[in-house]
Amino acid sequence: MPSNRRLLSTAALAVIVCGMTACEGDRTDPPRELPNPSLPQSTPAAPAQRVPAAEPPRSDAPAPPEAPATPSATVPAAYLGEWQRTGTSCATRDETRLRIEAQRVTFHESSGTVQAADAEDGRLTLTLRMTGEGETRDATYRYGLSNDGRWLTDLENDLVRERCP
Repeated sequence: MPSNRRLLSTAALAVIVCGMTACEGDRTDPPRELPNPSLPQSTPAAPAQRVPAAEPPRSDAPAPPEAPATPSATVPAAYLGEWQRTGTSCATRDETRLRIEAQRVTFHESSGTVQAADAEDGRLTLTLRMTGEGETRDATYRYGLSNDGRWLTDLENDLVRERCP
């Protein structure tokens, strides 16, 4: 019966291996290395901490989108100053008085901060955030400037104003 004997030998070997493994499994101390007398002895170093490597930049990543162009919020110098209806004295203020500053426009009873100023070919388009009489609103105004810079025409109602000194 060679097959029974082989089966018995295999079982005995399995019991021995399992027994050895079970003994090793009960140990709580890590195995120690024996000192090698041919190597210089030193104190053990603290375990090194693993620092994650920085991820290299991806060359296939799309570039961030460019910010849309913002219209200028500053009125060009040619339009700056005080303007009043032609034929009236700048010494007296009337309801047509207009003061244009780089970032603010003041009318008779209201004023606005410049949100956008587009000037081209002697014409100025202003977008203002208006406040006055308890209200806030956005408004657009269009002006034409004479070649000599002396006259400012409101292109919405053809009101011509003269530059005050």
